Amino acid sequence: MSYSALFIYYAVREEDDGEAFMEKEESLVWLSAAVGLVSAIFACFLRLMKSEYRQTFFSTETGCEYAQKFFLEGETDEVKIEILKRNRHKWAKIRGQVGAFTKANWAKWEREEPAWFDEHFKAKVDDDLLPAEALRAMALGEGGERRRRRSSLGEVLRSVGGIGEGGGGGVDGGNTRESVPSPSVISFRRVAAEESFK
Repeated sequence: MSYSALFIYYAVREEDDGEAFMEKEESLVWLSAAVGLVSAIFACFLRLMKSEYRQTFFSTETGCEYAQKFFLEGETDEVKIEILKRNRHKWAKIRGQVGAFTKANWAKWEREEPAWFDEHFKAKVDDDLLPAEALRAMALGEGGERRRRRSSLGEVLRSVGGIGEGGGGGVDGGNTRESVPSPSVISFRRVAAEESFK
């Protein structure tokens, strides 16, 4: 890559009849010396590394495979649930499996209340990964009153452009006809729609 950039630099200089910083041959010598030095330092680094760790330094595993490994190879619920802390795009292929797992185990987690199953965790789980009963319970408070589910995106949008509940404005500062509903309103509507089909 560096050699390509060097040749492009000199090709452009020749076309423009411009003065180069140094001769092409001298630049090649300095670049080769730099590449050699970096290669030697890297080789020393690998040589000084403990041999049992050397294999972990190189991997053909992609970021998606790494993220999915938490769920697919995890032996406990706590390890499997780590996938929810990873970028959603990295585990989109197995989202159905993750949803089935969380829906199947949610009631057990509510009964057993493991340390990691706190309000912060519950707020991070997407609505489509929750069982309908849990989603309904989160949308409605103890006395049956409507309660807002935590929504970082909704908070950001409301603070930036007055979008959502009570804001009245749109993204362009209030010049739109309708306000965009917050994610919690959409979640509540989904629960209401599910109840109407029962």
